[in-house]
Amino acid sequence: MKKISLFILFVCFSLLSLGQEKEKTAPTEQPKLTMLVPGDSLQVFVGSYQQKYIIHEIKGGQTLYSLARFYGLKFKDLMAYNRELTNRVIEIGQKVKVPISHRILTRKKDKDFVDSLFVPVFYEVKPRETMYTISRTYFRVEPKLLMQNNEKTTSTLRKGESLLVGWMSIYGVPDSVRAFTGPNAAFMQGMEKNKQTFAFQSEVKKEISEDGVAFWDYKSNNSNDSGLFALHRTAKTNTVIRVRNPMNNRHVFVKVIGQIPDVGYDQRIKIVLSAKAAKALGALNPRFHVKMIYFK
Repeated sequence: MKKISLFILFVCFSLLSLGQEKEKTAPTEQPKLTMLVPGDSLQVFVGSYQQKYIIHEIKGGQTLYSLARFYGLKFKDLMAYNRELTNRVIEIGQKVKVPISHRILTRKKDKDFVDSLFVPVFYEVKPRETMYTISRTYFRVEPKLLMQNNEKTTSTLRKGESLLVGWMSIYGVPDSVRAFTGPNAAFMQGMEKNKQTFAFQSEVKKEISEDGVAFWDYKSNNSNDSGLFALHRTAKTNTVIRVRNPMNNRHVFVKVIGQIPDVGYDQRIKIVLSAKAAKALGALNPRFHVKMIYFK
């Protein structure tokens, strides 16, 4: 009887130990949240001022925070493009506008390209758009490559035609694209940020166009991180102005940090630019003619 009792205790102990071992070895990590899966595709849109965005349809488990992270955005920037989202609770099937840069796209399939790791990105041709406009102006790709990716033998386009403009990784925007690198990193980051602000302001405010004289201090050695700032006669602080030099067609997006003082500047001067902004425009003289667009 004593032997039977000991046997039963041994069996119970063994089963308990086995259960504990299984509990220890059970996986504790949850699968990573996925925004895109093989078989998906994206449709990219281009706004009035060449800002690019997609419409992302929310799937189960996705949040606005994870969405922003996936597409390489800050949460506040995503919300700026979706002012109708007054709270942070979203539903499955809800559509969110996501601003993107052409830099997130892979333009060409090389020998290491794996189809299952990318989703195609398409653009629908609008009236009077040309192959050159779409390839070079919108997506910074050679027309020849865009034609090759779409198996086109001519550059002729039809209204409503769907063009493959590139591919996006199912793992989202890589860190190498989230932050610009190299000697012009700060400048490019400032340019991209101001461009996004300009695009948002274009959707909610009235457009103002101006021609006039720009001034800059060509002796300045200002070391501001981005250098993309300006003083203006009437535009409010934090307004972003698109400034174009008609002599070479270069343009920059500058943020207004204040108004031009009533004294010390000729009344013909409409905008005072930072040295970096003026140099980016190819300015050769302290005063030069510019064309401006902003919103108020």
